[in-house]
Parts: sequence; structure tokens; C-alpha cells
Amino acid sequence: MANSYKAMKEDFVSNLSGGNISEINLVTAVAPAAYLLWSSLQAQHSFFQTHTPASVFVDFLLNIGALLLAVTVYSLMPSLLLSLLLAPATLILALPPSIVPPTRPAVPRKLDSGGTKDMTPFPRRPFLTVYRGGMMVITCLSILAVDFHIFPRRFAKVETWGTSLMDVGVGSFVFSAGLVASKAHLKARLHAEQPDSHNSQSHPELSFLARVFQSLRHSLPLLALGIIRLISVKNLAYAEHVSEYGVHWNFFFTLAFLPLFLSLLHPILSHPRLTHLPVHGSLGLMLSLTIELVLNTTSLKQWALTAPRTSLLSANKEGLVSLPGYLAIFLLGMETGSLVLPRFTHPTPPLSQTLKLFRLNPASASPRNVLLASLSLSCAFFSAALALFLYAPSLHLNPWLSIPVSRRLANLPYVVWISAFNTGQLLLFALVESFVFPAVFKARDTEAEEAAVRVATPEVLGDFNGGGLVLFGIANLMTGGVNLGVDTLETGNVEAVGVLLVYMASLRGIAAGARRLGLRL
Repeated sequence: MANSYKAMKEDFVSNLSGGNISEINLVTAVAPAAYLLWSSLQAQHSFFQTHTPASVFVDFLLNIGALLLAVTVYSLMPSLLLSLLLAPATLILALPPSIVPPTRPAVPRKLDSGGTKDMTPFPRRPFLTVYRGGMMVITCLSILAVDFHIFPRRFAKVETWGTSLMDVGVGSFVFSAGLVASKAHLKARLHAEQPDSHNSQSHPELSFLARVFQSLRHSLPLLALGIIRLISVKNLAYAEHVSEYGVHWNFFFTLAFLPLFLSLLHPILSHPRLTHLPVHGSLGLMLSLTIELVLNTTSLKQWALTAPRTSLLSANKEGLVSLPGYLAIFLLGMETGSLVLPRFTHPTPPLSQTLKLFRLNPASASPRNVLLASLSLSCAFFSAALALFLYAPSLHLNPWLSIPVSRRLANLPYVVWISAFNTGQLLLFALVESFVFPAVFKARDTEAEEAAVRVATPEVLGDFNGGGLVLFGIANLMTGGVNLGVDTLETGNVEAVGVLLVYMASLRGIAAGARRLGLRL
């Protein structure tokens, strides 16, 4: 009976073909729309300035509940849910604010006075917190929701070719990790360009071997999580989708190997002659192009998709073959991080041309305009490349361009899709922040900036962003517990939503509790 139920659950998430990208974009647009509504309440009425039962509930409802509804109850009508979020946000912003000037959020009188030379070169970006927190919310939500009927099968991971909500979630997790990882590289480059006695002592240059061992040490927690998941799945007879990563491989192992490969590439990435070039993005695209050529000119693709699992390597062929693609996504995330993390960035020639299109002088453009133009240019580039792959068959273009998206192989179209999606999401969140909370960009001292950042950051998403991989690991354990204790295949829609609400509220409580206690998950 247990084996039969396990087979039923495995069939429930196997051999799926996914949905279309436009629907995925509509569903995930709920997150920026919810942030806009949250921001309108905060900017116009200081609704979340103080902790009240109403503010805590609405914060949870907008930033978690809206995404839950998007992938369940409103999965067939995401446009309606978007309208229900955008309409009140527009009305609130159009009406006069109800707050008195002294309590207006983060608009101190000294915003435009003084300079920014004493401020950190890497400011806190509310839109990045919202982006990463929202990504964590929908990822944690989907890994449990996929086991219920109320979660559409077209949102679950595809078998081989196609696109789905969960497929974009996996890649976005890696892209986001790369974005954050770029901060260490940017800091090292800054110390190299502006050496002083303090920096030279506190940030010594590591040797190649020392860097490799350091990356191995950082990978150990991820390897531990991967081993825990592997042992749990095998010993508890938990349903597993073998063709996703392999017999023994799982997503934690993929994440664990990325820092190691990055350390091996460090001599190239940190070469003095390449310092001011988009080396991470270029290397990521070159790696993805190379793997695509190998897949299409050798037997590697056939081996990955059809070879019998007769050895340790072939048993985990999907995890191994997809690893270079995820490394490419990680590198492209790092390149995006170099655009959005620093306080100031120097416009590249393509970016300068983009600024001129909007009648902005590249030499005097504000950091806000440079950031928005950078994201716009990146999103346009990857979206255009994605369109080539999607419409090549109908336009009778070169057969080499008629390559379907495959998360299983992490092929070139998948890498391009993930990059287009994430730069688009970042652009939407940045537009909301710059429009509703201009004080974040205008602050001229650390105190004013911190005040503006606090006002513009939803507490729920701040907690999920701070949870990181440990919270994701806890979510995996909780998902396993629910599946062992609840017959998800026989659970009705109302009950399923109730289980998901309790599950997400529990995760939110864990993340919030850790943050209050000063614990970094």
C-alpha cells in the first residue's frame, strides 16, 4: 500500500509539459503589484510604521497571501488578482496622504544637503530585499503546494522540455545567490583600487589554493543539507522525481558545487585587465553557449535523457549535466549584482546610449537613473534573445535557434529565460521603490538612508530574505513532514489552502523569531 501511494505521488509530479511564459509572467507579477499596494499604504498613511494586529495581518496578506492565491485560487485568472491589487494602490496614491508632515516616512530636511563620501559604497536596497524575500516566499510555497491538486500541474516542473513556474523558481534561486555573491567580489575589487594600510591588513589577498579551500568550507553546510535530504528521502520512502536531478543528486548539491567552480574561475574573473569589463556576464554566456554546442554536436544530450542508470555517474546524469548551466546562471546573477549593489556605477557605452535615449546625460545621470537604465538594458537584451528561441520555428529562422527550454539540461534557452525573468522582476521592484520611496535614493547621510530603507522594506519579506538557505532547508523538512502526515492527493481545495496558510505562517514565525533573537539563519 505504501509503495502504491508513493508511486501515485511520483506520477502526480512526473511527465508534465508546463505552461506558457506569458502566464508565468502574469502570476509572478503579483509580487511587484502587492509591493506597490504595500508601498502605497506605507507612503500615504504610514500603515506599517507601528506594529499593530492590523498592520501585521495586512503585511502577511499582501506579501504571502497574494502569492498563495496566485498559485491556487486565482491560478486561472491572475489578471483579476492583479487588478484587485493595482486598483486600490492607484487610488491610494492618487488621493492626498492622511499623515502629518512630521511623521511622513523618511523625508528628512537634510536629504539634499552634504555629500555621500562617508556613506557605505554598498547601500541596503529595499527593492533587492523585496525581490529576494518574494522569491523565497514563492519557492517555499511551491515546494509544498505542488503536492496538492489545487496547485495546477502546468505550474509544476516539466519533465524535459518546456517552461513552468517551478522551473523559473529553481533558476531564480541560483540567479539570486549569484547576485548576492557578487558583493564579495566587488568589495575585493574596491580594496584593490583604493588600497590603504587598514584594508591591506584586514583583507589580504588569498592564494589560489586558499581560495579553493575557503569555497569548500562555505559549501559544507549545503553539502550537509543535501546529505540530510538524501538520507531522509531514501529512509522514509518519500516520493522522489528521479529524472529531476538523478538518483542521489538534489538541488542542495548543485548549490554546494557553485562556490567551488567559482573559485576555480577566480584567476580569470579577477584579472587586472578585465576589472572594468562585464567579465562575469560574458563568461556566463560563453559557458552556456559552449555547453549548448556540446549538447547538440555530441551524444551528451542523448546520454543525459535516455541512457540507463548503470553507474554512479549515469544515476545522477541530470544533476551533473545541468551543473554548467546553473553555473552560467550564477555568473549572470553576479554580473547583475555588479549593476545594482554598488552606490555608484560608471555607465558602459551601451548603457550611455540607453541613457541618451531617455534624454539623460551619461556624465551627470543620477545613480537612480543609471540603475534603472542598467536593469532596463539587461532585461531588453535577455528578452530579445529569449524571443529568438521562442519564435524561431514560426519565423523559419536558423534551425540552431529552434531550441526549446529545458531546466533538466539547464540549456542556453533556459539560462537566457532565467536571466530575462529576474532582470525584469528586479526592474519592476526598483521602479516601485524609486516612484513611491524617492527618499531612498536622495538620502545624503547614513542616518537618513537607514530611515528611508526601513520605511520602504516590508517586514515579512525582510524576514524571509534573512532566512536564506537555512529557512529553505527548514521548509523542505516541513514539506516532508506534511506529506508524511497528510494525504495530499485526497485533500480538498479549502483544506489545502488552510494547510498552506499554516505552513507559511509557521515559516514566517521561524524567520521572524530568528531575526528578533539576532540569529542569522
